[in-house]
Amino acid sequence: MLQKYIRIPLIARIIIAIVIGVFVGVVAPSWTWIDVLGQLFIGALKAIAPLLVFMVIMSSISGYQKGAHNHFKTELNPKNWREV
Repeated sequence: MLQKYIRIPLIARIIIAIVIGVFVGVVAPSWTWIDVLGQLFIGALKAIAPLLVFMVIMSSISGYQKGAHNHFKTELNPKNWREV
């Protein structure tokens, strides 16, 4: 059963979940306990998202090697400043 689920592409799983969510919202709008699950999920996303962004940035910086090809550049370089 799990192997069948894993073979389904992620986009298809997301679309199926959206369809099921809309169906449950239309058929049973009085199920207020589902709101608790939604609030927990949103709270977890808000808690983990900044940590994930921080880790991605730190991973990118730690992989930097001097002289290697990368997309880093100096935005403010005092050597290029001219007297006004």
